[in-house]
Amino acid sequence: MSKSKKRSYRQHHKKKTSNNSTTYIGAAILLIIAIALFAFALRPSSNENGASDVERAPVKGYAAPIFNTAVLSGGETNLQDYVGDVVVVNFWATWCPPCKAEMPGINAFYEAYKDEGVVVLAVNAKEGEELVRPFIEANGFTFPVLLDPMGQIINLYQIRSFPTTLVIDRTGVIQYIHTGMISPQELEAVVGPLL
Repeated sequence: MSKSKKRSYRQHHKKKTSNNSTTYIGAAILLIIAIALFAFALRPSSNENGASDVERAPVKGYAAPIFNTAVLSGGETNLQDYVGDVVVVNFWATWCPPCKAEMPGINAFYEAYKDEGVVVLAVNAKEGEELVRPFIEANGFTFPVLLDPMGQIINLYQIRSFPTTLVIDRTGVIQYIHTGMISPQELEAVVGPLL
């Protein structure tokens, strides 16, 4: 091999090696960026107080998130007002057919068990009193109806579909979470052992 061919071969080989190194470095940088973006996407989001949504999500066996809101019958209430009672929290809306279908059964359950320390709190989903009051009064429901016009309680409990029902024991711990219609028999089966 002549000197000029050897020199040309070495220069070509160096250039090829240099290109391979650049490609590997570029690929490594892209991989690091992808991992960082993936890790960022998986981190829990935080609210104004620095608490993550994951910490606030209702989970069976953990304390129910505390809320304070207006009651349809007047005044305000706080979930802590019911420590010592078994609390059934039902998230509903007047536009939700399954919600409306289950409410007579929930009211019958409430009437049967209210003297045993059972409270039903029907949390309305982002509707005004002008829609909620006529519906409740027309149907003669007697359980407390809570107003959540801004959706703060719904966001706190991360409710994604209606109806959703939670059962909270006498110490404030969530014992049951149910999405969809719930029957009085199912409520009795869950609440009975907590009395």
